Amino acid sequence: MVLKKQIICMVVILALLSCVASSSKVSASTPRQFKEMEFEKVYNEDLDCDGKDEKVVCKQTDVDDNNKTLTVYINDKIVFEKTLKCQYFTINLGDINADDNVQDLFITARDYSAVCLKTYYLQYRDSKLKLNQTIKRIDGPQNLNMAIYFFGDISDDASFQLIANRPIGDAIGDYECIIPYKLINGKIAAVKSNTYNLTSDSKKYVYKAKKKFVTYKSTSTGAAVAFKVNSGDKVRADKVYVSSKGKCYIRIINSKNVKGWIEGSQDDLFVKGPIWD
Repeated sequence: MVLKKQIICMVVILALLSCVASSSKVSASTPRQFKEMEFEKVYNEDLDCDGKDEKVVCKQTDVDDNNKTLTVYINDKIVFEKTLKCQYFTINLGDINADDNVQDLFITARDYSAVCLKTYYLQYRDSKLKLNQTIKRIDGPQNLNMAIYFFGDISDDASFQLIANRPIGDAIGDYECIIPYKLINGKIAAVKSNTYNLTSDSKKYVYKAKKKFVTYKSTSTGAAVAFKVNSGDKVRADKVYVSSKGKCYIRIINSKNVKGWIEGSQDDLFVKGPIWD
């Protein structure tokens, strides 16, 4: 009788262990934020969310002054290698969709001043690093120049941000703007929008007016005046609006926290603008 009970207990334990093993391929309950991977550094990452870490190493080598080779090793095997005319590569790893049981790897070839030439979007499945999508500047939102971008925050609904450097308008110099993207059926796509928020750093920058100008309560033709700016006044900026025809407006805020819109194509309004490194 005792032996029979022991056998039953062993069968139950084995069944439970089998269930645990079969359910081991799960992602985290929340997305993992992007991190930029360093060259030559060893990372232990569960790329395919099977409960086992992969050993990941990325190496960049100089072919000559204008050409670089990027090689990705997983478990000491070459799984990706690309030689391009560029100044350097950047590699970002994150988990955009916590329910798809795989992390997301983005390899970006960059030119001088961090200009993005193209980005490769890859996922590690079935022991292979598979190319999902090649992203070029023209894949960005309509009317925005996505020449320089970096990877921002990931949210809970398979959405993430690209941080673009001055995607439109010259009025406030270099600024950083949040461009929303979403993962849809294994591909990333820009979220349709006409209003974009500046990053917290860009919102903090204080501009000193070089001359008088007027701001408006909306971007509509014939909008009422919001406030006037005099030479020497200090303002900040917080949003960008882009019309369907590609016209840019920037919302600025005065010292009394009053908000008003200006045309983004204007220049020479301020003593100086920021230059982001």
